[in-house]
Amino acid sequence: MNIGIDIGGTKTSIGLVDQTGAIILEHVHPTCAEKPADFVEMIVDWTKELCQTAHVNFNEVQSVGAGVPGTVDFATGHVVFCPNIGWFDVPMGKLFASAFGRPVLVSQDSRNAALGELLFGAGKGYSDFMCITIGTGIGCGIVIGGRVFHGGMNTAGELGHLPIVRDGVDCNCGNKGCLESYASGNAIFERAFALKPNAFTGRPHKCETVFELAYQGDPDMLTVIKQSVDDLAFGLAGAVAILSPQAILISGGVSEHRELVIQPLEERIYHYGYYSWKHAKKLKVLPAKLGKSAPMVGAAFLESQL
Repeated sequence: MNIGIDIGGTKTSIGLVDQTGAIILEHVHPTCAEKPADFVEMIVDWTKELCQTAHVNFNEVQSVGAGVPGTVDFATGHVVFCPNIGWFDVPMGKLFASAFGRPVLVSQDSRNAALGELLFGAGKGYSDFMCITIGTGIGCGIVIGGRVFHGGMNTAGELGHLPIVRDGVDCNCGNKGCLESYASGNAIFERAFALKPNAFTGRPHKCETVFELAYQGDPDMLTVIKQSVDDLAFGLAGAVAILSPQAILISGGVSEHRELVIQPLEERIYHYGYYSWKHAKKLKVLPAKLGKSAPMVGAAFLESQL
């Protein structure tokens, strides 16, 4: 039995995962990121409560892994930059090890998602692929030669912060024109709201509302989604030119919309592609299989990457 911890911008998931990747029990708690050391202590308490509920002896758990939405040095578990929860230079690996009394591997959530898909999801059968998570931002985990790729600076996969428009829209990271400012779930909502604010009167101000309106035939919402998918394809075509993956897996809530996102995305990536790879038509764009649980499942198996 393994334990996976997925720390998100608003909530943290902790799960017991067996050796087949099946989730035995999962608890979700609010993320309290203001004081990392205190939050780690809370996670330890929640984890032990989870084990008690599942009648599992924590000391018999094989491995514990965690993921955060930011740049992490996988070798040390040091969180370098995590803007969505305000963490900079936080020694999460050491904090976890001290609080749990055992080593805890820490990695970026998008890389954990890619690992989960590699071991148990849509990535099985592929040695080289990208796993793109579209949510509040855009995350990307890269698998090369059957292993998660971290890069020489431990920053591989920062697709969301790939600049696609010079001096474009302000991004949460402090730069301008980043891909996630045009194609993330938040970006889709912000574009739609700026175009047609009255459409959201009495409706939730979120990305899913844009898709609901699009399915009802709203032409403006359909246009916004089409623009965002095209921007995403533009960024992905550049990544494909560099990495030459066999497949691109799309996860996150947006991936559920196959007709509006998955199907047109592959066509638009090929549209922007370079002849050396696009003429072969080998690249596949697929929905991920593990859904929102992928980062937690991958975190539970980080030891496989040592």
